[in-house]
Amino acid sequence: MNNDIQLIIDAIKRQEHHNAENLCWAALKRRPKSSQLHKWLGISLVQQKKYEGSVEAFLKSLPEMKNDFDVINNLAFAYRHLEDYENAIPYLDKADLLQPGHYSVAFNRASIYFNLKKYDMALEETLKCYKFLKNAPVGVATNPKNLRNLYVEILFANNSFDQAIAIMMEDLEGNQEEFDA
Repeated sequence: MNNDIQLIIDAIKRQEHHNAENLCWAALKRRPKSSQLHKWLGISLVQQKKYEGSVEAFLKSLPEMKNDFDVINNLAFAYRHLEDYENAIPYLDKADLLQPGHYSVAFNRASIYFNLKKYDMALEETLKCYKFLKNAPVGVATNPKNLRNLYVEILFANNSFDQAIAIMMEDLEGNQEEFDA
């Protein structure tokens, strides 16, 4: 069993998500109730943007992995992409209890609030993301460009045009060599 899991993890690390999914399905034929295999299946599916399947897989892993941050956070992420915010938010709350102040929890929450047109709450969550980035440990996966784009969208939606335009101009000036090529 451990060898199966390691092969799956290695495939995911190589960005071979379809291969990881196939390895999961093969291993699940031998162990259909394995929470670990369902977790890794969910991760491989979410990486392929197969959100409905990932939700199913993560839910099957929950009985034994109800305090696994990766399962809980990725389940919230999948629900967010399915625009099922009613289910996403409680899982974000649980993920925040497991790892308080984590970047991906705040980013997912900001994205949900933005889509719900709760711009002040979205803005508050993006500021938490910026604070996290400022103090982020080396090797923590974040995407500052996506955060900045979301922040600018929130500013526009909140009628903070001058501030949004200033950030966009700053980005243009910082990337001038890309436009000159």
